[in-house]
Amino acid sequence: MKNIDLHFHTTVSDGKYTNQQVITEARDKWLDFICVTEHDIVNTQLPILARENGIESIEWVEISVFDKKIANKSLHITCYADKFSGEIIKVLENNRNGKINKIIKQIEVLKNNWFQIDYDEFLDYNKNKWFDIQNLNNSHISEYIYLNEYNVNLIKELTWEDMKWWDFIRRCLKTTGDLRHIGWVHVDDYEPSMNKVWELSKESGYFLSLAHPNFTFRNDFGLFFLFMQEYKDILNGIEINSLASKEWVEVILRTAKKYNMILTFWSDDHFERELVDDVHWKLWDTNPHVSQNDIMENFRSFLLLINTAKSIKKT
Repeated sequence: MKNIDLHFHTTVSDGKYTNQQVITEARDKWLDFICVTEHDIVNTQLPILARENGIESIEWVEISVFDKKIANKSLHITCYADKFSGEIIKVLENNRNGKINKIIKQIEVLKNNWFQIDYDEFLDYNKNKWFDIQNLNNSHISEYIYLNEYNVNLIKELTWEDMKWWDFIRRCLKTTGDLRHIGWVHVDDYEPSMNKVWELSKESGYFLSLAHPNFTFRNDFGLFFLFMQEYKDILNGIEINSLASKEWVEVILRTAKKYNMILTFWSDDHFERELVDDVHWKLWDTNPHVSQNDIMENFRSFLLLINTAKSIKKT
């Protein structure tokens, strides 16, 4: 039995642990195989460090894409390759630059709506923690806003609700939010489409897995089914997140079987906690609704594709 984790983050993007701290925890938890999945940046050093410490590892990245066709929202795709092409690196750089430009505009909108938030102070706050500022996003804006009592009271006045910081993200900062007039901003498209990622992947033999559908689609199983039907020939796998409910696990298992996809696993914890500090750091936080047989069967299939360097293009 191998102890694995194919989805987590370090301080290279928005995780809490450095590369060395991850290795220390991986050794403490007897992990055999790990894939670091930074947001829109390839962490080339961790796989090297892992192998030096007797832990198998490969390069992996979590790409932000935007699907206009079905979901009409941003979502994440985890992508594996022996070596990422220059074209993918450009896509990742464009995503990171796009995030920064969006945050600048978003903070201006919030300031115009009487929120107390300063861009430079916001950056300094996060630099003094552990984040790579090129990977800041709505969650970090929301956390920063909620540190200020004036802002919390303003949210109550504007919404007539005592909402948590994650509800503020969903309802006030996103395109689909019912209160998006408070903090949402329109920006030109910068995230690639699913088809764009597929065009690049089919030429380079990338393995593409839909990350944490339980988080991306919430309770909208119908939208998930439509999405998977549309992109069944693009995606190679689906992830079972450590927090996926029993219902979600059953749905993912059926979908993977229907479309002959490989399951990937685990942590990438998206806890609805009081602070962003508490997320994106655990390793090997397994899901209790998945059998050991399903884990090993899918992991063997995953390794087969990697170790034999076969083309993973779906035909």
